[in-house]
Amino acid sequence: MIYEIIDMDRDYPILRKWWARQRHAILPREILPQLGVRITSDPPELEPICIAFLYLTSATLGHASWLTTNPERPLTERHEAIQLALRGIENVAEANGVTHLVTTTARSGLKKTLERRLGYKADPKPHYLMFKKIGESA
Repeated sequence: MIYEIIDMDRDYPILRKWWARQRHAILPREILPQLGVRITSDPPELEPICIAFLYLTSATLGHASWLTTNPERPLTERHEAIQLALRGIENVAEANGVTHLVTTTARSGLKKTLERRLGYKADPKPHYLMFKKIGESA
């Protein structure tokens, strides 16, 4: 497997399809960063195995986000791709001056991978990912 930088014209339609299959909310393209990685087989096939995004901030903190895998690929392959995607995000982040990364997950298996294999530390307090479109009321 290899990682390469995302191309939103190519990759956003793929993400929409994956999110629909996984019954995930279809995120508007304009809220996604233009920076991220896609994991493909080597040699690449038509669809990648995994896509992940990196939000940059005005500080040296980056946010690895919207990690999504191809639901048609075998689970073991997706697990390997997730790790490579997050390592790729680290490389891209470092190249952009980021010194610390933050990410969120609702999946306990991914939490374990982040801690045990990738060196992330979990805050022991529960958190909720809250989302709002500006201008919409309750």
